[in-house]
Amino acid sequence: MKIRVTGEQPTDHVDVTGGVPSTVIDVTAGLVSSVNGRTGSITGLAEADEVEGIAHAAVVEHVAADDPHGDRAAAVAAIAGHAVAPDPHGDRAYAASLVTVDWINITKGPYSADKTASIDATAAIQAAVNALGSRGGTIYLPPGDFLLNGSSPIDLAAPITLRGAGHGATSLRIGPSFTGTSAITVSSDDCMIQGIQIRGASSTTTSNPACHGVTATGVQELRVFNTTFQWINGYALRLHGTAATTLHGTQIDMIKIQSCAGGIHFKSDPAAMAANVQLSNVFTRFLGVNTGAHANLDGIRIEDSWDVLAQNILPWMQATLGGTGAAFRVVGNCAAIFVQNLDALGPQTGVANVVIESGPNGDPQNVQIQGGVIQQGIVGILIAGAANQVRVRTMRILNNQTHNVSVTSSGYGIYFDECLLSLGGQGATGTNYDVDWTGSADGFVTDCRFGSAIVTTGTAGVQGIVNIGSAAVRVLNANFAGTGSMSTNWFPGSPPQLLTRVDGSTYEARGSMDMQFAAGQRLSLRPNAASNNTLAINVLGTDVNDRYRLLGDGTSQYGIGTSARDTTWGRQGAAQIGTPDSDIVIGQAGKGLRVKEGTNAKLGTATLNGTTDVTVSTTAVASTSRILLTIQALGGTAGSPYVRTRTAGTSFTIRSTNASDTSTVAWMIVDPA
Repeated sequence: MKIRVTGEQPTDHVDVTGGVPSTVIDVTAGLVSSVNGRTGSITGLAEADEVEGIAHAAVVEHVAADDPHGDRAAAVAAIAGHAVAPDPHGDRAYAASLVTVDWINITKGPYSADKTASIDATAAIQAAVNALGSRGGTIYLPPGDFLLNGSSPIDLAAPITLRGAGHGATSLRIGPSFTGTSAITVSSDDCMIQGIQIRGASSTTTSNPACHGVTATGVQELRVFNTTFQWINGYALRLHGTAATTLHGTQIDMIKIQSCAGGIHFKSDPAAMAANVQLSNVFTRFLGVNTGAHANLDGIRIEDSWDVLAQNILPWMQATLGGTGAAFRVVGNCAAIFVQNLDALGPQTGVANVVIESGPNGDPQNVQIQGGVIQQGIVGILIAGAANQVRVRTMRILNNQTHNVSVTSSGYGIYFDECLLSLGGQGATGTNYDVDWTGSADGFVTDCRFGSAIVTTGTAGVQGIVNIGSAAVRVLNANFAGTGSMSTNWFPGSPPQLLTRVDGSTYEARGSMDMQFAAGQRLSLRPNAASNNTLAINVLGTDVNDRYRLLGDGTSQYGIGTSARDTTWGRQGAAQIGTPDSDIVIGQAGKGLRVKEGTNAKLGTATLNGTTDVTVSTTAVASTSRILLTIQALGGTAGSPYVRTRTAGTSFTIRSTNASDTSTVAWMIVDPA
């Protein structure tokens, strides 16, 4: 305030009231002797009261405006302006006591950042970061567009929260003259970026400076929430660990990335692979470029990192202009990577939509992808290098240009469970499969449905369903749609072990099956009627009839495959087995009929006693039995042995026609059917 007195001197005491705050100036003998009761240098008094007045006015204005943070910037400006002048009255401490500097509105003085994207705001924002000091605080960017057009990024070197009014209201724009490698760098733990859009100034991605959005190196507890990245000619987010510091505690949530050269890149140092990060609710679209300094970047890239949880991830690449990057890639020494609800749409160039592969620092292991869809890439999912312990569950893998699944890994333990694979080979070039398993890694394909119709080479679609080379792969409970045959289309490559369900009622087996049972255990075949088929054998592609059938009553039937079965073998009655319709043929010289001898047998020997009856005891003889006799060893004077009497169920007697015949006679009983 100023008081100008001309002419006659005023009275010695002038009270000036009103304004903010009220000021009392004492004038004695024409001179100002005190201001608000304080004495001393007039210059010092004036400036001291100006500081207090500004600070107090800021508080009053703030209370009226219900703005808990705007007053601090004004008060800080007042203090800064006053500090250069003599201050004999301690007013700076008083003014400073009115505020706590942990929140800065970047558009307030002394920073006064331009929010119309007309003037570079980098220096103003960095000055505010520096003013908060090592303890950190919040930099508030109100609604508006803040231009970054210099040579350096904004560096969050303290625990800073960079907060906007919402990604639809506040934007950081990377100008055409920006030459930094990232718009924002993070070099301190415990930073947060929230409610901001970070974008290139041009809506043509490759015409913007070749820089990344946010790069964090060697920090922990970084949080990026509710933030949008658009038209950035690089990765939207890069988070890199170091040998000394992992990415532990990093959380990325509620992120939209659109029309950027790349999405998110996690990378740990080979000396400290652990990451311990959470990635959730990420939506991307139109990612990837095929030209420029940042061509062929990935949508989501997890590299040399352990313990990463990714949930609700939607990485969509540009179909034809996205370059050769993958929508989702796990590469190198990674472990415990868990992905839930993945909707990946890949580019139609490169190697694959989703890639799990080895890198210079090692091989991925313990990677699980569960729930979602993998579609419209050059290959649906590629498991390569020596990747091992990979499980893909409850996924829809479809409409990819070549194979829906390609496994070239030399690792082990690759599993596909409860997946739907359909309509691969949409590029109509080469021979394509729903599953092309050419690597040596062992694994399982279980409870999967294959919905692809079989087409001829050169037509959009697949020519074979599951092509397995030399790997030990077990296909269990597979269900096929469309036409095809097991040897030609469903399984053009033969795995060592295979069990497949062709439809809802029939199982087919191919390859070796080794079933081992403990004591008391068995394989049970249980038809619902004695006359129903239990087991059948035929030659695939040749026979029109089964060559062998086992019926429910245990009867076996035989045929030649080209006509009806004509031979039956089975139970003919109590303690009887045989054939009711066929001859028994011993078709090899040297083989014959062997019958057990002994008590009550149907085969044996006896010694003749001339014309005296010799009794042969056996319960096997019947009244209708045919008893055949022949001399086994000559004795005495041979006559002709014959059966003289028989008692059914007890014995028969034999004698010779020559009284001196003591030969050994062989006998055999044959009963009529």
